[in-house]
Amino acid sequence: MPTASRLTWIKVAPEPDDLHFAECGPFGFEVIRTHERDYLLQVWRYPPEGSPLLWWERDGFSLDGAKAKAERLADHHVPAITA
Repeated sequence: MPTASRLTWIKVAPEPDDLHFAECGPFGFEVIRTHERDYLLQVWRYPPEGSPLLWWERDGFSLDGAKAKAERLADHHVPAITA
């Protein structure tokens, strides 16, 4: 199991929108605050041939919970790069 975070989060929009973004391999991860004050995690896949496609989405997370789920998805779906 990896010990370090694979995702580096960038806060793109301040509250009340509170949008956070990270990339890993062909995936982009967005965590967005919803009207209910919880968070929505969206995972976008960047195919080689064009625009990103919505690949996975779920709401009802806390901010830390959404980031942790994104980390697990990155660990599972993006191969580790070794030197």
